[in-house]
Amino acid sequence: MDTGSLYTWIPEETAARLGIQSMRIRRFRTIDGSVVERHVGDCRIRCEDEESYSPVVFGRAGDASVLGETALEVLGLEVDPPNRRLKRADSFMAYATA
Repeated sequence: MDTGSLYTWIPEETAARLGIQSMRIRRFRTIDGSVVERHVGDCRIRCEDEESYSPVVFGRAGDASVLGETALEVLGLEVDPPNRRLKRADSFMAYATA
């Protein structure tokens, strides 16, 4: 189970306060089907005693803040919906041959 977003979204004011630089502009399709463009930068993220780098979207007014699937995966975390929390992943997906 994921959070519904590939990337992490934070308010652009928070990105500026943290000194995150925009590296690129990406297009995103919203739940209503419209397309928006947002700045994206790379940020060091720390959660549940894990730390890594992940892309973050600079959200505007009305955009949700969310820890995205990319950040969850690089941090080794997953969503536990019944308990409404994050938990450590017990394994990672891999393509392996026998």
